[in-house]
Amino acid sequence: MIKNIVFVGTPFFSVPTLQALCNTRYKPVLVITQPDRPKGRKLVLSSPPVKDYALTEQIEVIQPESINDTNTINILKELKPDIIITISYGGFIGKTIRMLPKYGVINIHPSLLPKFRGSTPIQSALLNGDTETGISIFKINAKMDAGDILYQSRQPIDKNINFTKLEKQLSEQAATDMIKLLETIEKTQPYDNLRVKQNDKLATYTEKVSRETLLVNWNNKAQDIVNFIRAYSEEPAAYTFFNNKEIKMITTSLTKNKSEQVPGSVTTINKNKSFHIATKDYDVEVLNVKSPGKKIMLASDFINGSRLKIGDRFTNGL
Repeated sequence: MIKNIVFVGTPFFSVPTLQALCNTRYKPVLVITQPDRPKGRKLVLSSPPVKDYALTEQIEVIQPESINDTNTINILKELKPDIIITISYGGFIGKTIRMLPKYGVINIHPSLLPKFRGSTPIQSALLNGDTETGISIFKINAKMDAGDILYQSRQPIDKNINFTKLEKQLSEQAATDMIKLLETIEKTQPYDNLRVKQNDKLATYTEKVSRETLLVNWNNKAQDIVNFIRAYSEEPAAYTFFNNKEIKMITTSLTKNKSEQVPGSVTTINKNKSFHIATKDYDVEVLNVKSPGKKIMLASDFINGSRLKIGDRFTNGL
């Protein structure tokens, strides 16, 4: 019987799993999350979503600068957790903590490991144009996302889905999978029978997102551009420049129109719906955009507000 559970996580992606645990007999006795941080343009001190939810469930929360500090380790030694569950925590968990629980420290990762190890697996799947992704739950070791897999589920990727929607789907799948795994662990003796080693030779790795990463290159092929915009929509969102002002691209789609203008040029305007931009091969249809500090708007509203006309250019800002 799994009793003492410690949950380690930080952003919204982690919350559905914590919620699922709280709605079962696997409610954690302690939550560890990142410290409150300044956020937004006004740098308002904000607490992590995991902390906010844990407090509504009256679970004790600690927020160490380092989860591996002496104080946190002593707290965990006193608790004697059966298992530590981590999802999107944002910090390395050292060997001392990994050796404490009976069932170890297990992590939830939104990819079909060993594919897309690292911090941006969902974005990478969309960038790659993959038609399938999933959830992998594995036992943490010293190497990044390289531990033995305990449970894995697959999920198709709709060709029109963006990062925000796919992330939500996978966060909900992770919650369901975590409960299934805990139930399976209790029925499986010895526990190690569940472990499947990853093939490191098949491993691929993701890259962190930076501002430079998000700039649209209209000289690329249309399919690559549409995948690129999907991968970062709705936040932080890929961006381009129009009349020297930053414009975020939120929703685009492929067209069958061969591009005959300079990449980045507006080729077609459908006043009540969208506009098309030329690329290396085919025009891309733009359906939703976002200006800095404003909400997502329909392309038709942008057309009217900016007085967009055929031949106008979207650029990289140089």
